[in-house]
Amino acid sequence: AFDMDSTLINIECIDEVADAAGRKAEVAAITEAAMRGDNTAGLFLARLLDKGPKSIQNPKEASQWYAKASAAGLPEADLWLGQLYEEGRGIERDERKAFRHYQIAAEEGMEEAIYRSAMLYDQGKGVERDTRKARDLFAVAADKGHKGAKDFLDRMMRSSDREVDPFNPFKFGKF
Repeated sequence: AFDMDSTLINIECIDEVADAAGRKAEVAAITEAAMRGDNTAGLFLARLLDKGPKSIQNPKEASQWYAKASAAGLPEADLWLGQLYEEGRGIERDERKAFRHYQIAAEEGMEEAIYRSAMLYDQGKGVERDTRKARDLFAVAADKGHKGAKDFLDRMMRSSDREVDPFNPFKFGKF
């Protein structure tokens, strides 16, 4: 459930920041639409509350808007909600929930979600460690142009501190 008093205070802060940037009318229309139930506008509001100017950041409230947009089927919301769960910002840290949200966004082809899923597989956080799945997902993200995934794969291939199974040259022991 939303804390309406907190929401209204944050919207007033958002309006002040928007006014200072000369965008008050645009931002006011978006926040009004979000309050009326427009999930795309709610996603925009969540991003402002999550990554906007420090004076308006409220990850807890952002998580609520992300959850609403996620329930409406907006995969970007799953990516960003997954980040909040992974980092424990505004909500209790829960790597399993982070992984689940990343998977939803990854199924929609979001390269960042694919990359983050690969990282969790590689580290065994929120999911059983599986370096093969991690490598495969890093390759998919890299093919989609994710620089971090490309760099990770390059480091895997150049690493001198790896154990290579001669029957499976892609099975690495120390990552």
